[in-house]
Amino acid sequence: MKHFFAAQTGPHVGAEVQNEDAFVAGAGLEIGRSRSMLTSVSDTIELFVTSAGGEQLGHISCKPSDKVVKVKRRLQHQAVDGCEIQLVASKSILRDRCSLQSCGVVESVEAQLVRVRQSTLSRHVAQLQDGSAALASLADAILKSERAASDRARPDIGGLRQAISLQSRAELICWMAKALRLMRFDFQVLHGVTLTLDRFLACGLAPVDVSELQKFVAAAVCTEMKMASAEDWDSHTQSLITERIMHLCQGRYTMPEILHAEYQILSATNFVVGVLTPMSALNALGMRIKDEEAKDLAGLLLFVSLLDPDVAYGYAPPILAGAALRAALQAWRRPPELLEFVTEDVLCYFDDDCASGSCVSETVRDCEEVLLELWVSSSQGSGRWG
Repeated sequence: MKHFFAAQTGPHVGAEVQNEDAFVAGAGLEIGRSRSMLTSVSDTIELFVTSAGGEQLGHISCKPSDKVVKVKRRLQHQAVDGCEIQLVASKSILRDRCSLQSCGVVESVEAQLVRVRQSTLSRHVAQLQDGSAALASLADAILKSERAASDRARPDIGGLRQAISLQSRAELICWMAKALRLMRFDFQVLHGVTLTLDRFLACGLAPVDVSELQKFVAAAVCTEMKMASAEDWDSHTQSLITERIMHLCQGRYTMPEILHAEYQILSATNFVVGVLTPMSALNALGMRIKDEEAKDLAGLLLFVSLLDPDVAYGYAPPILAGAALRAALQAWRRPPELLEFVTEDVLCYFDDDCASGSCVSETVRDCEEVLLELWVSSSQGSGRWG
């Protein structure tokens, strides 16, 4: 849990851009353009920061071995609220973890001082009155990375259909929902377990008999619980974990058999766990919207979407979560501006290398209609899964 905000143009000094890569792709445009002359003097680089109009903004001396992040800290006086500084040279972003020398900055070179606006969610996190505010600067990168990882780990729908029928899969999910509910697990666990199972089944590496699915469900629950934080389980729940897992498979399998099944799942999925789900994306998108009724309804819509793999894996998790939340807000007749909040926050997961903002916004609205149609068909018992 990428950005694709359009760059704001203008000749004034310090104009902001919404996306660093968009800025680089449009090199040559006068977008917040600052000019830096890096002059190599023995083992020292003189950094002259100037505005687009030639006005000198600062002057610092650096070593070629200095990390870019260190240089940027010395330029923080050029920062503005809600933005972070990026240095761009030769159409490439100078990455924080790299040294100036490894970025090719060893002699005179033209660079740009770019102010990248933080996303709406990142700015919201920065305003929180708890320890999470310290992670605000990482929020955008985390969201983009989560979405990209979920795209790579998305199950192959064709392989999934070959491994299990739609009806058997829907019945399994409904059974899991009831069983996990009795075990006091929420929809977050259900989505994680379902995704893990679907990824495993779609691989087709080892045929799984339907009669053995309970064992693999228990194994997937084990994995999900290991990925959870201490805040997700109280001490009483933790003491009952083994007992509940054994109850989940009705005593048909021993714990060693379940753990072996977990190893099979992890091996088949290349040990990639903790993948973003629509429910975890919904938790992030709901940070700015304090409406529990709407979020509960959105969770139900996402549960229904699980039953249809074409819907569940036909859209990226943030798209599904945003569509479900928008539909729920409208069902509860909430103010229209809240819908815009949701759309803005969905954009935080995307970037220009994926699609334009208008394209993703349109996809969210299309997905919203699909979810509502799915809800109606399931309530009438006419879902494709039987």
